[in-house]
Amino acid sequence: MKGWETTETYEVSPAPQEPPLLDQSVIDGIREIDGSGDELLTRVVGLYLEHAPRAFVRLEGLVQSSAAPGDCASAAHALKSLSRNAGAKLVGDLAGAIELQCEESGTRPTPDRIDHLRRMLEQTNTALSALARREAA
Repeated sequence: MKGWETTETYEVSPAPQEPPLLDQSVIDGIREIDGSGDELLTRVVGLYLEHAPRAFVRLEGLVQSSAAPGDCASAAHALKSLSRNAGAKLVGDLAGAIELQCEESGTRPTPDRIDHLRRMLEQTNTALSALARREAA
């Protein structure tokens, strides 16, 4: 087709990758606190696996019920803090971004953003479960 030809070239950048699910420095810090490291880390992971899904369900429920953005920010803050303290870096960062959005713009996150957080929480829980199994072995 005449007129559609071009000699220009374009570089295609690779798709951005998600940052790591876990923060190894936090996990190592938990191990150091305990000395041997396995018992405390296993307990921390167990508590995270118990409480993080509940914190997510609370946040998701608030978003779905059109709760005030401040309530959503509070729920996102709880998930962020829980995650960062357990070494779940990506979930902590995502929850922190939602908290900031709710506080600064006064808006709730979109369903897509909540779905993404859910998927990353599921992947994080899988990674932490595997870590706990290795520690217990």
